[in-house]
Amino acid sequence: MSQVCNLNFTYKKTQKEAIQEMSFDVKEGEVFGFLGPGGAGKTTTQRLIIGLLRNYNDEFRHAGHCYRFYDAG
Repeated sequence: MSQVCNLNFTYKKTQKEAIQEMSFDVKEGEVFGFLGPGGAGKTTTQRLIIGLLRNYNDEFRHAGHCYRFYDAG
């Protein structure tokens, strides 16, 4: 299972809050997708989960392992 808990992300240059308090679980074998209007944070969330963006202070759990990436600046 993968789990995102209280994910928040703000772009540093613009101070735009792209994601606020997002939480969800994806169970093993479940098909999961992101739906929403442009600018809703779908791509940003995916980039955070796969590690392309790292300046956030929450956690992502996958298969019982916890991944944390803290704001470096």
